[in-house]
Amino acid sequence: MNYYIFLILFHLIYIIQVYCQDGDLLQPQIACPRGWYHDIINSPTLVSTNECLPCARGKYGSKSGLTSPECSGLCPSGRYGDKWAATSEDDCTLCPAGTFGEDQGLVLKTCSGFCPIGKYGRTVGAKSDSSCIECPQGYKSNKACQNRDSILLHIT
Repeated sequence: MNYYIFLILFHLIYIIQVYCQDGDLLQPQIACPRGWYHDIINSPTLVSTNECLPCARGKYGSKSGLTSPECSGLCPSGRYGDKWAATSEDDCTLCPAGTFGEDQGLVLKTCSGFCPIGKYGRTVGAKSDSSCIECPQGYKSNKACQNRDSILLHIT
């Protein structure tokens, strides 16, 4: 019986500490969820929900309670992040074939750029233009190889 009274009192004290400060009712305090952070200087890890900010495009937040706009890290080379509040590297999309992503933290589908003129790319998630391949003889390139009859080389 005494155990249950103690348990009830413990929970009441906890609720008062979480919801009230100086007699004012506050929003519930939480650790910002994955993909979100708060950067209020000298603020505790627990904040109200409206103080959490999404990790920027090109970044991800893999754990809760982040306190820096750097979040957990940048999307790696060969990937781009065009969505806010990403929670892992897997939320960063592979650069499409015909492009390459040399840098980290890219935010556009074009990544670092297209393969140079005269070359094309088959590799998804390429990290440099060295993965681009010369167009076959009789074809030219401006993002994709095509011949004088405007037949595109099939890029797979």
